[in-house]
Formats: sequence, C-alpha cells, structure tokens
Amino acid sequence: MPTPYDGKILLVQVKGQFLARKSIGDVSRMIVDNMPNVDGVFLQTSQGKEWQGKFDNDAKEINGPGEIGQWVSAMASRGLDTHVWGIPHGLNVADEAQRFIDAAKTPGVKSLGLDVEHGANYYRGAADGARQMMQLIRDALGWDFHIALILDARRNRPFNVYVDPCLPFVNSLHPMVYPKDFGKPAREALDAAFGLLEPYGKPIVPMLQSYNGIAPADITVQGDYAFQKGAAGISYFCLGDKHMNAPEFEAVAAVQSPGKQKRPTPEKLPPGSVGLWPDDARGYTEHVYENVPARPWHDFRDAYGHGARWKLTSPTNDVAVTYTPNLPAPGRFSVEVFIPLENAEAKRADYHVIYHEGSAEKERQVKIDQSARSDEWVSLGVFDLDPRKAGDGRVNITDFSDEQPSQPIAFAGVRWVPAAASAPGGTPTTPVVTTRPAVTTPVTASQPAITNQEVINAFIVGAAKFGDKFTDLVAAANLNAIYDNRKAAYTGPAIAVLPNIGTDRKAAIAEALKLPPADLAKAAASAKPPAPGKGKIDGRAWGVHGSAGSAAPPRHMWDFWIRELKDMGIKWYKQCDSTGPDDIGDGSIFRWVLALRDAGITPVVRYQQGHQFPNRLAGVFFDKMSRYAREGVVWAEIGNEPNLIHEWQWPVEEMTWQKGESIRTLSEVWLNDAEEALRRGARPAWYAMAPTDWQGGVNPFFSGPKFQELCWRYIGSDGGRKERARAIFRKGGWVAVHVAAYEFPFDFDPFNHGVGGRAPWDMCLRGYEVPRKYIAENIGLTPGKEMPIMSTESGVFTPESRSMDGHERLPNDETHGALVLKMFDWLEENSPLQAMMPWCLAVHDAIGLNNADFPSDGWYIEQGGLKPRAVVGKLKAARAQRK
Repeated sequence: MPTPYDGKILLVQVKGQFLARKSIGDVSRMIVDNMPNVDGVFLQTSQGKEWQGKFDNDAKEINGPGEIGQWVSAMASRGLDTHVWGIPHGLNVADEAQRFIDAAKTPGVKSLGLDVEHGANYYRGAADGARQMMQLIRDALGWDFHIALILDARRNRPFNVYVDPCLPFVNSLHPMVYPKDFGKPAREALDAAFGLLEPYGKPIVPMLQSYNGIAPADITVQGDYAFQKGAAGISYFCLGDKHMNAPEFEAVAAVQSPGKQKRPTPEKLPPGSVGLWPDDARGYTEHVYENVPARPWHDFRDAYGHGARWKLTSPTNDVAVTYTPNLPAPGRFSVEVFIPLENAEAKRADYHVIYHEGSAEKERQVKIDQSARSDEWVSLGVFDLDPRKAGDGRVNITDFSDEQPSQPIAFAGVRWVPAAASAPGGTPTTPVVTTRPAVTTPVTASQPAITNQEVINAFIVGAAKFGDKFTDLVAAANLNAIYDNRKAAYTGPAIAVLPNIGTDRKAAIAEALKLPPADLAKAAASAKPPAPGKGKIDGRAWGVHGSAGSAAPPRHMWDFWIRELKDMGIKWYKQCDSTGPDDIGDGSIFRWVLALRDAGITPVVRYQQGHQFPNRLAGVFFDKMSRYAREGVVWAEIGNEPNLIHEWQWPVEEMTWQKGESIRTLSEVWLNDAEEALRRGARPAWYAMAPTDWQGGVNPFFSGPKFQELCWRYIGSDGGRKERARAIFRKGGWVAVHVAAYEFPFDFDPFNHGVGGRAPWDMCLRGYEVPRKYIAENIGLTPGKEMPIMSTESGVFTPESRSMDGHERLPNDETHGALVLKMFDWLEENSPLQAMMPWCLAVHDAIGLNNADFPSDGWYIEQGGLKPRAVVGKLKAARAQRK
C-alpha cells in the first residue's frame, strides 16, 4: 500500500520556540544543509480544539491555515514536504475535528497524523467519540487523503479506547519507539513495535527518538534497522535546539533510506543511440517566458557526471527546454528521458515529442511522475523518425504543473535508442498521453562538430536581437580565447551554462547555432540591431508602492489587501523596511512581505535608513537582507533618492552634485553596499534619483540628471571601479528609477525637449532614459538589456498630490485612473521597464501608516472609512476583461 512516506525520513516539529531565533526559512535551510537525506517535516498544528500557537510563543507558531501555508511554502522552496499532526482530546469532538480538517486542507499538506496517547494532555474521551471524530475528518477529507495514527505501540493502555475506533479510518500506523525512554536497546524496541502492529496489515512508519540525550549512534541504528524491518518511512522526534544539534544531525544524515539509496547506474547509451544533455554544446536550448525569482534555475551533476538542471514547477509555465537530436539515419526509435535520483520530485512532469505521420507534424504530450523514479531511463514512446524531416524526434520539456506547492523538476539527459536496443534500457511507463497537431516552430537538425567561428557568428546573430555588442557577450562569457583559432573545434561550455549572460541571450545564441554553417555566416554578415518594436501588453509590469514609509498593514487586513492587489492584477509591490533582523514575528513587515510572496506578488524591499549618507547601509539591514534572501525575497533597494538633502547628514552645500566629494562618496558607498548585498543573496539596485529638472533648468544642488551623469562618469573613469560595477550588474544588480508623467505626454523625450539647450529633463515618464544613457556611456551596459530597470515610485500622481505642486494637476479621479491604466500599457508596449510601482497604495491606518506628509496620495482614501479611487476599479475591470 503506497504512502506519502515511502522511503522517506521526516523530522517532527512541535513548537516554534523550540527553534528560537530562526525563521521558517532558516529551519528549511538547516535541514537541507545538515541532513540532505531528510524529506520533510511533521508539523504539530493543534491540541484539542486549540491551535498549537496557544501553547507556543514564537514567530513560527501555528494559529491557523495561514501559518501552515508559510511552513509549506518555506519547506517546498527547498524540496521538503510538509505533513501535519495534532493531539485529539476527545472532549469537543466537532471543534477538534475541524482543527484537523482545516490543517489538512491547507494547500500543499501531504498527510494528517493523529496522536492518540494516554494522559492528562492527550485523549480523554470515549471510544464512540473517537469514531465520531474520525468519521467527521474522513467525510471532509475524502478517502484519498492519507491519515496516519500515531500511537504508543507497547500496548500499555487498552487499544479499544485509543486505537481500535480509529483503525478503520487510517492508512498507516506510526508507533512511537523511544529506546532510551523505554529502557531497551533500539533493535529490541523496534522488534516489539513491529511484532505488535504487523498483524493489522497497515504500513508502519515508526516515530523514533532523537531527543533526551540519546546516543547519536543509536539514532542511526534506529533508522537503519527500521528500514530493514520493512518500515515504509520513518520520523524523528523532535526538532529543537535542546533536542537536536550537530551530533544528532550527523546521526540522522547517516541513515540509509530506501528512497535515497544509490542504485546501479544504467547503461548510458546502448549501441546506435544518440543522447543529449544540458551541457552539450549543440542541440539543447532553453526558452524563458517569465523570470520568476522564487523559481530560479539550479545546476547539478547526474549519475553520469553530466551537467543537469532543475527548478521548481510553475502553474503558469515559466520555461521550456528543447532537445533536438542529430539522428544518424531514418528508423524506429524509443525516445527516453533520464530521471535523476536527486531534484526530481514533480509528479506531473510535462514532456512533448515532435514526430511526423506522413507529411503532417504531430506532437505527443506525456506526463511522468519523476518522484517515482531514481536514476532511471523512462520511455516516452516508440516513433518512426527521419532526420531529413526538420525537428523530427525533438523533445520539449516544460516546467508546467498544477502541483501545489511547486516541486523540483529535473532536466537531464534525453536519448533516442534504436527500437531493437531499447527493451533492456528504457523503463516502460503508463503516462497520460495527448496527441495533437504540432504548433511549435520546426528546427533544423543539429550539425556535426562546430567551430569557434560558428560560435562567434551565433553570438553576432544573438546579440543583434537585443541591440548588444557581441564582443561584450563573448567577454562576459569568458570566451575571448575563441578568437585565437577560429577554425578550431569549439571546446567551451555548452551555451546553456555559459556564465554572466541572460537566459534570453543564451537562447538566441543557441537558436542561431541550429542554422547550417553557411546560413549562419550569412545571418551574421547581415545582422544588425532590429528597429525598435512593440512590446506585449500583458500586465507583467503592473505594480504599486505600498505604505508611504516603513509599515505593514494591520494583521487582520492582510487577506483584504492581498485580495485587492490580485484583483487589480498587481504583480510587483514596493515595501519599505526600517526594522531590524529580529523583527520577524507575526504582524511584522517581514511576515507581510512573505505573505505577498506567497500570493504570487513579487516584493521589492527598500532597506530604509534615515539620513543614510555619507555612511554605508548599516549592518543590521544587511542581516535583515540575508533573512529576506533566504526566503526568496531578493529585489533590494539599498538607498533612496540620494540627490535630496534629507537623505544626507551633510549640509546642502556639501552634498550637492557640484562637490566632487559627494559624487565620490555616493559612488563608493554604492559599489561597496551593492557587493555586500550580492554576498547576502540579494539583487541590489542602483539608486533611484528624485525628479528635479524641467523646462530646461538644472537644479543647482539636487539635480538628478547631474548626479547620474557625474556618478557614472566617476565609476567609469577607473578600470577597477568600472569592472566592479559591471560585475554587480552581471551578478544580479539592477537600476531603480522614480519616473512620473507629470503634465507631459508619455512619449515626451527627456533630451530633445527644445528648451534651454539639451539639459535633460527627468520630470517626465521617459526620465528612465537619463540613467540608461550615462550607465551605457560609462560602463558599456544598458539598463533594460543587460540588467533590469524598474520604477519603484512616482507614475501618475493623484489630483491632490503634493508631488504635483507647481505642475498642472489632473482634473479628477476618473482621469487619474484612466491615465494609470494607459501608463501601464504604454510602458509595457514601448519601454524597457520590467516593472512600474506607482506612488502609492494608501496613506491610511489600514495600510499601517497615515503619513501626514502625503495626505491625499493613495489609491485608497479616507471617506467615512476606506474608499477606493477610480483607479482601483479601472485596473480590476481591465484585468477581468483581459484575463
């Protein structure tokens, strides 16, 4: 009988306070770093009718499905499962059952366990109450959901009250086997438990002892012997600083579970076979539709030593990978995929095979349960393939799956095995198969060995698509040596794994390499940057700046705000955080940001330090940054509008752009802070400047354009500084701006305005062109091409906003709402901005801060309560219509 514990090792979690000073993300990292063979946690969620949080005192405590969901998300981000358990008292059957039901129904929870022990803090009801409770739970969860019974298997209490009433409703038995507490050797204690429970005919998953100072050697013995006895899986009680530390971690890590044991590696390529891996120079291509920070790429080595890749599955299909074979001749082939032991847990991995029936191109879709495979070849089917037909036998693998939470999906080897040789190598599968006419673009079959010149030509073609210099891309990839002997065979890394180049660029280069050499040479000779085109209007850039300062909404408002944001189609959210690294409890900004992340809204965090300059960002903010980064929150603003006096400790006459020391200080602070942010796992932004200049004038103190010009001239004037800046952007840095339309049309040119010479105006929507110009001129990288650029404030201000003082105000809310929607569309269609986060969602207690400096700036305002402006309705309507 299969269980969600088969071959797995779990750790039992009781209270958050047992792991003080750690976030849930810290816990997941601690597990994978110290016990890589562990597969998940068993999370206690209730006692009787109360959530476990009533008996806890920690930010990780459980007070309902929301907190359970945070555990699920944090565990899943590192490939760990979450199971839940609780203690029934039998005193309030309906309420206690509801706690179990709510916990088990939390998306991503794998199973439910009920601990039926004897004692004042355990089951005190009658047998009928136990049956009634189990019936309520089973009726609510259905018979497909796995329910476990946790029990004391010594039978020192009557089973007819504590165990027998539950047995018809449960799928597995989890005897608590604590050798030190029982005063028995580990093997003897396990023999007794198995001897008592095996007659019940249900899978046995013993809960073993790792607390109370048990010898580490006995921890390992328990696990190994339990699996030898036939345990479906095991768990250890329990996580906690007082219970498990380095010796216990090492002991658990030494346990050999069936699910993690290394199996003999099968033959790689039977005679006559063709194989492709992600580290092959040709034939493997990645296509990225959306870069999602929470679902990045990871690299690893498979059983053959080949480079392979994995990422978390996506409900919206972020990426696809293509394997295009160079088949030796027409024939009948079994198309097979290699499922590695590690990083392959997706239950519905999405595969597609392209083939032909006559002249008609077809596509077969196959779903594979990667979690059920371990270093195995799995057949997608047998096909008649002909290399003379473009794309015949091509395999596409996507990251699409509706699994919740997302699971690791592996992209490793694919092979095409002559049908006569396929029987012993490939494992037959019974997949879900869909056949339909192919809609993918045909790809010419791969050519033989490629030369350095062909790689150069491919770089030329690929770079032209983005307006890049191909020499910059070659240098970034550390491939300058290919110029030395252009006729020699290329021996560098596979294009897909080249460093320091965006995935979209690598995909374009790999696509170019599919051309025959002569066609590739012609394409390179005629390559030139394309004319400016039109982007797709799809809502990808829609964002908003949250509170007007460092604050989170009241805890009871979180569900409301997240629902409103999602109904408006908001994808990005700017959040200021001035709090310390330990301020991560319930209701904190930190938890609010994680709630946004869990809702699919990408947070951008400004680490808000008052009067920051000329100093660097304080260490406590980098510590907070590390906490965020461990939770996948990486977009970071490490300073804000440094062209304004209130961001400095210096007097105005010292911080002005006309003082070389202020330019030098600001530039050096950014270089140092950005490098530290990268070390902490974050993606740091170049500072957004406040708009200051218009009508041809140059602000004599605070000019944003002058700060941009002079800072980047300083950085670019020295080779060391220039390379540091380029490295920052190559490793994840980006550019922040604060651009607004004011009274100008969206396409107003900040340089060619016809007033006062050519001094750039930054008080227009295209003000983002100012830093783009000076960064490109001085370090050779263009924001929006080599690195992202996003506006984290401004946009279209409300009619009453103080930001419009001295400017022509909008006549009413309707005009404001219409312009915000048009602005989003215009930016997506015409600009390089990855996101626009207009100022601001609300200035109100309901968002956590009623900032008197901005009384009328919010999309939601106070009018006898919280009231949305017209912009809210217009965005909701547009999202609903376009969806």
